[in-house]
Amino acid sequence: MSQSVFKVNNNIEIEIKHGVYQGVYHSRIEEIKDDVLEIAIPSKQGRLLPLPAGTWFIGKVIQGGSMYIFKSVIQHVS
Repeated sequence: MSQSVFKVNNNIEIEIKHGVYQGVYHSRIEEIKDDVLEIAIPSKQGRLLPLPAGTWFIGKVIQGGSMYIFKSVIQHVS
């Protein structure tokens, strides 16, 4: 994973397209390990939303004037 794009403390937008968790949530990158981004528990309007493992989402990160969009899945919840 390119550490020039993803940085610790960057804001990240999490969009879930389907299911009971459908919506757009805000989070931040807390740690970067190999090919894994560890993010804070997403929130919406001040409410935390602990997403279960297996939840697919679209992630959006703005860095250096560019928006990076990717698909991913919650692998582990701690």
